[in-house]
Amino acid sequence: KTLECKELFVKIRDVYKRYVFLEEGFYYLHAVWDIGTYFFQSFETYPYIELNGLKGCGKSKVMKISEKISFNGRLFISPTPATVFRFVELNKPTLYIDEAEKLFKNYGGKDDTSDLVELLNAGYTKSGRVPRMEKDEKGKWVTKIFDVYCPKMIASIGGMQGALKDRCITEIMVKPQKGDSRGDLEPSDNDPIFSEIRNYLYPFALKNSGIVMLQYDALEKEF
Repeated sequence: KTLECKELFVKIRDVYKRYVFLEEGFYYLHAVWDIGTYFFQSFETYPYIELNGLKGCGKSKVMKISEKISFNGRLFISPTPATVFRFVELNKPTLYIDEAEKLFKNYGGKDDTSDLVELLNAGYTKSGRVPRMEKDEKGKWVTKIFDVYCPKMIASIGGMQGALKDRCITEIMVKPQKGDSRGDLEPSDNDPIFSEIRNYLYPFALKNSGIVMLQYDALEKEF
């Protein structure tokens, strides 16, 4: 069984509405962005979503919901750069990085950015490649080029900096109003709605990828 685009969009939007308080427009953004992760290889670029807000406003919850819907979703908290480089290269996932303020540290007035920031700065575009020094089977250091293009969602309290900020659609999140029961709800892997949606998304992508590519190629790119 397959669903048409509008039905699928509404089903995903309503999952977000069930679990988390957002400004109305962001329910639409997340539904479209999640569907788009199944087509991202067709696009030259794919914008990141930056979730920015104080503790307790639902940033991690939004990521958990999206992870259960998106293409090959995987959530990391404080991952090592080597792990992420290899995982993206092998799996072409939708990548989620929580507590991302730890990526930026300031020493003596200079920005000290981790290797993950380099990956994020490059990985919004299909041409994104990052060189890394790796040991080969003989123990010699060689240069390996990693393909780091994939959809990414980043959550932090302090917000992103520099070029990475320009790669993001920034979503400022606030706590739900008093009495809003969604603040106490947590998405569960056992909720059948998530596997149901993924089971619709895979055939939807296979059926419509050619149409999406034709429409994308026909877009006026100057904007």
